[in-house]
Amino acid sequence: MLTVYGFQKRIFGQSLRKPFEGGYAVVHLTFINHEDDFDITVDVGIRFDQLENLIHENNNLITEKEKAQTCTIGVEIGNLTIGEQKRWTVKDENDIEFVSQDIFRSIKGVVIPYINKYSNIENVFHLCLKDDQEASLNAPIAYVRAMHAVGLAKLLNKTELLEDVIQQKMKYLQEKKRLWFAYIYGFCRTYKKSLN
Repeated sequence: MLTVYGFQKRIFGQSLRKPFEGGYAVVHLTFINHEDDFDITVDVGIRFDQLENLIHENNNLITEKEKAQTCTIGVEIGNLTIGEQKRWTVKDENDIEFVSQDIFRSIKGVVIPYINKYSNIENVFHLCLKDDQEASLNAPIAYVRAMHAVGLAKLLNKTELLEDVIQQKMKYLQEKKRLWFAYIYGFCRTYKKSLN
């Protein structure tokens, strides 16, 4: 059913991909097993290949395979719509039709508009510039969000904004006493020099 929205027919694990220029969107289903039933959650991610390659260039903490699967932003759709995780419960085969149709409606009504908005790299840049609730919801790891903002400033040739972006992100991370401050500091300085 999702091929009509540009999703590939091939399934990647529990995920479906929708390619766009420079990256792809991914819809991922998680199955949470219980003794007598199981729940399903749905999340959506957006990946810009060039940006992800840039920020993982010197990252030795994850494998090459993991690097190829990271998303730039993403969110579980319940957190996006109702402020908490949304689970669909399947107790027996009679639930499958309703649950699958309701998941499809949610993908159509929430995920497709999300993809349409955030497959635009400028929209993701403006999101990653922020450190508010919306930014934290879609890019929850503060130092990664900072790296994305700096990396996007570089990739989008926004040289006039780069110093301000670096200062804003460094100040935020220092104030919040966030981990990885030294890592992001080195990343920011490297890409600032490359633009000069």
